[in-house]
Amino acid sequence: MKNLVDDEPAETRQRPGREDAARVEVQSRVISSMSITEIGPHLREVALRCIQLARESAGTRAAQELEVVSIELADRATSLEATLALLNDPDNDA
Repeated sequence: MKNLVDDEPAETRQRPGREDAARVEVQSRVISSMSITEIGPHLREVALRCIQLARESAGTRAAQELEVVSIELADRATSLEATLALLNDPDNDA
């Protein structure tokens, strides 16, 4: 999994703009084309990005909300992976 926390120095990052909006649209399409086994790791990457943004945030409330989102995404990734493990378990009669 790509480490998003130390991915790029803060001083070299650009402010959000049209290019970021286009990138989000492309990422949305990528998610739609992912297999179910790729979604958990992707959620974890997004969670890491939220933590990075929380650390960079000047606003306390925004930082706290990003941390909450990060925890929720990581929890959902764990739940999804656990569900997939149960579904793929040959000994499971579900």
